[in-house]
Amino acid sequence: MSASSSSVPYLLPHKPPILDENAWRPSKYLEEPEPPGPDLERLAQEEAAQKAGMDPRAIKKVKPRKTVDYHGGIGRWNDLRKTRPNRNYLPAMRPAATYVVDLLPPNAYPSNPSTSLCTKFVHTSTNKIKYPVNVVTWTPEARRILTGSASGEFTLWNGLTFNFETILQAHDSTIRAIRFNHSGTFLASSDDSGVVKYFQPNMNNVAAWPAHRESVRGLSFSPDDARFVTCSDDSKLKLWSFETMREERTFTGHGWDVKCVEWHPTKGLLASGSKDKLVKFWDPRSGQALSAIYSHKNTIQSIAWSINGDMIASASRDQTLRVFDIRAMKEFVCFKGHKKEVCSVAWHPTHSSILVSGGSEGAIVHWSLDSPTPTPRTSVDEAHDSNVWCLAYHPLGHILVSASNDYTTRFWSRERPSDVGGEWKAGGEKPIDSKDDDQQEEDEDYVPGLGFAGAAAQDAGFGGGGFDDGFNRQGGFQPPGMGMGVPGLASGGGEEDFIPGFGGGSTGGAAVAGRSEAALPRTNTYLVGRRPPWILIDTGEGKEEYIPLLRQTLRSEAPGATGGRLISDIIITHRHGDHHCGLPSILTMLRKLSDPDRPYVPPRLHKYPLEDPTKTFIRKSTSSFDDSLEKTQAWLAENPDLYHRPEKAEQVPYFHDLADGQVIKAVDNGTTLEIIHTPGHTSDSVSMWLEEDYVLFTGDGILGHGTAVFEDLSTYLDSLHRLQGILASKDGDRSIHIHPGHGQVVEDARAKLEEYIKHRLEREREIIAVLETPQPAGEHPNGWTIEQVVAVVYASYPQSIWQAAGYSVAMHLLKLEKEGRVQRDKRSEGMEMRTDVWRWVPEVEQVSEI
Repeated sequence: MSASSSSVPYLLPHKPPILDENAWRPSKYLEEPEPPGPDLERLAQEEAAQKAGMDPRAIKKVKPRKTVDYHGGIGRWNDLRKTRPNRNYLPAMRPAATYVVDLLPPNAYPSNPSTSLCTKFVHTSTNKIKYPVNVVTWTPEARRILTGSASGEFTLWNGLTFNFETILQAHDSTIRAIRFNHSGTFLASSDDSGVVKYFQPNMNNVAAWPAHRESVRGLSFSPDDARFVTCSDDSKLKLWSFETMREERTFTGHGWDVKCVEWHPTKGLLASGSKDKLVKFWDPRSGQALSAIYSHKNTIQSIAWSINGDMIASASRDQTLRVFDIRAMKEFVCFKGHKKEVCSVAWHPTHSSILVSGGSEGAIVHWSLDSPTPTPRTSVDEAHDSNVWCLAYHPLGHILVSASNDYTTRFWSRERPSDVGGEWKAGGEKPIDSKDDDQQEEDEDYVPGLGFAGAAAQDAGFGGGGFDDGFNRQGGFQPPGMGMGVPGLASGGGEEDFIPGFGGGSTGGAAVAGRSEAALPRTNTYLVGRRPPWILIDTGEGKEEYIPLLRQTLRSEAPGATGGRLISDIIITHRHGDHHCGLPSILTMLRKLSDPDRPYVPPRLHKYPLEDPTKTFIRKSTSSFDDSLEKTQAWLAENPDLYHRPEKAEQVPYFHDLADGQVIKAVDNGTTLEIIHTPGHTSDSVSMWLEEDYVLFTGDGILGHGTAVFEDLSTYLDSLHRLQGILASKDGDRSIHIHPGHGQVVEDARAKLEEYIKHRLEREREIIAVLETPQPAGEHPNGWTIEQVVAVVYASYPQSIWQAAGYSVAMHLLKLEKEGRVQRDKRSEGMEMRTDVWRWVPEVEQVSEI
């Protein structure tokens, strides 16, 4: 073969072909990215809701959840161990987002603990009814998180997406300790009443008995699960046989409350911490105290053994975290970094040199035994708003869970390769509440005839309560703390940030309102008057974000205050917590803003009296109750100097009783509010007419969008008709605005009232049409159940709203029954009403009955 015919040319790349100028070339990648297209399914649901006369924004929006999935990292780690060139090989990590997929589990980095510091915020989970969360633990399979709260409830959260799974009323008092045994077959828990209970993993309670006379603060299992130890505020520790639930031994020696106890991971050794400032070690066989540590200067709040059992860490109210080496019985290191008392401590499950602590200032601090100085390795200074009572690592060490006195359970993960300090930087600013924060699912609550519905439906009660069509949750009761966003102030009625009543043409009123574009708008509050001191209508839910806004508004007008007063009267429109729970913070703020050189004149508090105050908080449809008003009154009783007490004996000694037709005048003598009793939403609901501006304040009786919750439909319609008559008597040439308790200002009050009444009557006609129709052959041939009526009336609407719509149907049926137009086979109440069969009474029978 000649040289010219050698194979060399075949090894060289071919010359690229010359493309025609008119040939197609990719260019899409050069364009700016386009936003995603419309959600057609969502639009269809909103259109159906709008046709039904409901608020389309109240439909629950499906959105992806944040997740920390460890399966990918575990899989890559297993593959790498098979293919790596040597046992010490690890792929290099680079500070770029594309290397997130190469992040391995913590046990892949045995010599690099910095890869396992969980400082990146992931999620906040909060129960719908808020109570301090005292304890938290991972379930044995590490797929769920179990929390115990001050209400005595267990709450189960998903360990991947962190959403609510279930809730259980496990104890009758505050839960103080929960612990799975090592085999994961049983759970033991204790509470403030001294009771210890056994639960199976499916949360089935199998045993309960009084273990101590006072609160049982701690509980820990032996390595073989045959026994466990408890500690109590009675200064004793007790050893129990798990199988027989028999007390085997009592340990005495602490001089005060015993706050914590832990069994050694592998040996027969107990450690306890007490209010007497001592950490004591005990022999569980003899019951004798073996040794004691006297290093702390205040109460020992929490102790924890290291993974290998050589070290024990103790957290104390003296603001220190101390680590002791039990092999030499000497202090190994003393960590100082918390600004207040240290409440909790936990060791990392993989890196024995890493531990984390939580303080009463809300900080979570990470420490390393390998550090040359006893300073924090890293920290999240404002991880919580209050005490961090408990910390728990996932068994793999990639997630940390914290439970706090601020009612929240928060999840923290490791930083990613591209992160710089995390979302909440170490030592940085207070974290902002995430919109993805999860709350106990609203559809877990009961709806008569249809299973369960949300908090607003609960509060309405059944057999006297109501919930309309599923789209009006914004108008109902919200537990204290669910409340206000941080609004902005602007003038002009058409602006996005417009606050109802503040500027924009209202000469006699100002407003401070919580605004939100979500499906659950916050509570609006209004300042009425031309100059200070103003009349304040409603106080909101007590959210701390509201107070700076109110303070800013008051200070901007403070130079005109009379005698240093900023607010002369506070009117509460009705008993629900989202309208009066802000009283404590507002009254406290007003006292601080008052002129110290002048006598303080506290504001008068006004509210319409309840017909039967002894039954104010009882709800017929549930076993829970709304005690927010009771709590507010208890605070008022403890702070009598912050408000003007009524001179005469009122029904409640804190509020001046409102009366129908009463006129409240502002100090400027140019603003008058006429009280109109409008029961229906609640029995004590009032509306107010501002004559100078032709403005009607309606509380929750009429909302800015959607329809309202009502307790009694007949009474509610009577109130709507009465308001309609009052507005008809006013000057027809002047427009009347409604300033509602939730939502935007209603520009045409007359049209809105007509819309509300028409909607209710149309729904009633639809229900009557169903009842007049013979029931198809089925379970109830002589009538209809609530569920069957809903299935017909709402057949063209998404089934996702059917549960809540059961309240609307039920209230209409009760109204018709009261009028003698329907009958039912039995007169059940609450949850039992769903089985009642309702029958239409022909006009002949109605006349004969009359």
